[in-house]
Amino acid sequence: MPAGRPVEYTPESEEKEVFGLNVDDLKTDEWGKEIDLLCYITNNIDLFCRDVLLDKLISFETEKEIKKKYKFGPRGQRVDLFINCERSVYIIELKNPKNISENRGAIGQILEYGMYFLDPKKELILLTTKFDIETARIIKFYDLPIRYIYFDKHKKAEFKGFVDENRAS
Repeated sequence: MPAGRPVEYTPESEEKEVFGLNVDDLKTDEWGKEIDLLCYITNNIDLFCRDVLLDKLISFETEKEIKKKYKFGPRGQRVDLFINCERSVYIIELKNPKNISENRGAIGQILEYGMYFLDPKKELILLTTKFDIETARIIKFYDLPIRYIYFDKHKKAEFKGFVDENRAS
């Protein structure tokens, strides 16, 4: 992964090009399954922490259980990727969606996971391989404590907000 800060995706107009990135280009089919994305990140975890989280890795867990399963129910709830770094603890929900609306469903998931971790330094991250502007609008409209990051092997972009704040609604 190239070094440096993630591109801050901030739509400035109805045009689809921002900071040289076309919103329609913020999607990839590099990974067949979500587990492939998870393996890529964990195999490059130090670089991921440095280049995407802008932090230094201490430890990480995949499929970290946050809520025990019921006696006869499905497996307990699990966070895709839990990373402990020097500045923060990162609770990351990975999405390699077939349909971009899956990102919107992940908003509730990541908010629920976040309430089980009381660490005040925690950051909730929705990391996707297909950027969806409607997901960004929801996060901004409700001022949700979620970082929304697009990720592939060659670029990363983090949604930071709208230049024209009226566009969020």
